[in-house]
Amino acid sequence: MKLEKTDRILKQFSSNIEKEKGIGSDPNLKSFYHYGEVYGDIDENDKVKHAILLNIFDSRVFTERTKMAVLSRAINVEECKSDIKDIFNELHDKEIPYVNIHTEHEEFFEKQDFVHTVYRKKYEFNFDAIKDKKIPISGKVKCGYWSDLIIQNGAAQLYEVPLHSNIERNTMNRPYWWWNLVQRIHPNRKLAVFFGKIGLPQSYMFFRQKGDTIVVEEMFATSGEGLQSLLGYLAQIGTPQTKYRIFMPVESRLEDFFSEEEELSIEVIPHLMSRIIDFEKILSFMTPIYQKSFVVEVTDDNICPWNNNKWKVDFDDKKVKVIKTTEKPDYSGSISAWTKVLIGELSLEKAIKYGEIRGKKHPDNDFVKGTISFYENY
Repeated sequence: MKLEKTDRILKQFSSNIEKEKGIGSDPNLKSFYHYGEVYGDIDENDKVKHAILLNIFDSRVFTERTKMAVLSRAINVEECKSDIKDIFNELHDKEIPYVNIHTEHEEFFEKQDFVHTVYRKKYEFNFDAIKDKKIPISGKVKCGYWSDLIIQNGAAQLYEVPLHSNIERNTMNRPYWWWNLVQRIHPNRKLAVFFGKIGLPQSYMFFRQKGDTIVVEEMFATSGEGLQSLLGYLAQIGTPQTKYRIFMPVESRLEDFFSEEEELSIEVIPHLMSRIIDFEKILSFMTPIYQKSFVVEVTDDNICPWNNNKWKVDFDDKKVKVIKTTEKPDYSGSISAWTKVLIGELSLEKAIKYGEIRGKKHPDNDFVKGTISFYENY
């Protein structure tokens, strides 16, 4: 059930996180709590028995701007099964089609049909790998903090570019309070922006120094020159002892800017898990590669039974139209399998090959996969 938000519950969330993770206070918690809702149960002594913190954000799923949900914090998560059902019912009533979580408590959330959908690349290398990189003389890198309006505006302009495209698959549209958290809870995190020869921003990165290691938590560019410039700047501020760690989208090809790929350690790591709440709605957001009708079926969704149907994908003036049908399905699978295919990395063809989806071995259609340009830390 939905709980009233009180200082007592906030304090219990905080102490639970410290105890479970063995870390200090959670700097994001107060903001997420202020903007979120809490589901759970309280005993007769006004102590939280179990609870989950829910937040709602704007997001982009291909051509559609929609809402997404985030389960960002939990107390005694193993006892939260009834809370999950309450949350899913409310999300469905509010027409919010999907929910994300970080990859914690995986065993519990897998039982609620959450699956890995968002991965990212981690690059690690030493100073020697970039010592010869230079910032092009046609532009310049400005470095400071989010509070510097010139640098802030440059990064904000770049951030909006992919969010106005039709290829973002599962990307949160950050609210203003989210950006302000960067400065408040990470005062040592710097922001660098490369401005090209006519003064327009081409790339930015958030980074911090951690001992001898420079960690780049986010790097985005609209041009190869923009990426080259940020690497040049990282070389400029480094020393022969410096090590680098850069996180980027799976689709990125930062390795192409290094003459010797052997100098890099590249790892693809899971970042978020997702769960479709409204299959019909998510399916209508997709972009099939070929505009031909086909039927898909969802089976085994025990928490969101409204998804268990056969759905025909058709087209109306080149726009996807989804309707319930009794026709024989071309492709059939569980909600977890379809979550991997529709808002995850898995193609329909590979899902059939791996036994996740039942259908033709070589399907005569598939879905455009899209990309995820920004990675959130809920």
